[in-house]
Amino acid sequence: MNRIIYVPTIQHTGTWFLLEVLKMHPEVKALIEMHLLKSITLKGVPIPQTMYNHESFSPDGVTLVHQHIPLWEKTVGLYSPGQSMDSILFAGMVCACPTVLPLRDPLLGLLTARNRRAKNSLDLDTTFLVHIWAQTARDFMALNEVARPYYFPIDLLSKADVGIRLACMKEMMEACWLPVDGVYLDNGHLLLSDMMVIAREWGGVNVTKGPLDMKKQRYIDGDTEYFKEKIPAEWEELRKAEPLLRPFLERFGYTNLLWWS
Repeated sequence: MNRIIYVPTIQHTGTWFLLEVLKMHPEVKALIEMHLLKSITLKGVPIPQTMYNHESFSPDGVTLVHQHIPLWEKTVGLYSPGQSMDSILFAGMVCACPTVLPLRDPLLGLLTARNRRAKNSLDLDTTFLVHIWAQTARDFMALNEVARPYYFPIDLLSKADVGIRLACMKEMMEACWLPVDGVYLDNGHLLLSDMMVIAREWGGVNVTKGPLDMKKQRYIDGDTEYFKEKIPAEWEELRKAEPLLRPFLERFGYTNLLWWS
């Protein structure tokens, strides 16, 4: 029987690492991007039953449906005047499906975004990501009474010991109705054994290799004045969003972030 796990993510929060962790489970057979799902269903085309990552549902297992969360205001009018089809679909998926949202300090995400955009000669303005963070926090808090998504704070777990990392991965899978204890992989390994390897290494997927760049080092050093000067627009937007983002992030163990007052 086909089942879905919904993985909506904000860019640069550990998306691909999270997906790789979930794909370890033998019941997870396919991955499809939300924009492909929408194009299939809106055109009335039957969803193909052949299993192939990024292209179809698995007919006999779990399919991960991934979406980089957009700004809903950019999609208003595609479905009905004044209302975004994307926001309606998002809420429906969160309420109907096991859902996992990766978390990371938004400032760290902005630094990663700027690095990647600079290397690809793209516009360095990343303030839109702060707006997506604020929108996402507001949406998930509004859905809190009717949905129980699992929040996966990847950067906090990088500072935790191996046992806590493993426990959180296990808890996440079980929250998605994926059993862990006593489950074997095709290679004959216990799933828990391979999860322990990930917990020990805790390395990201799709990570830019190389020496630590100056902005990341300044982040580690806690140099707030540097960020006020180098990314003033993003810093200002983060400070404006603090009344919304801070209580949301504090629920999951975030404390004393650089951009908090």
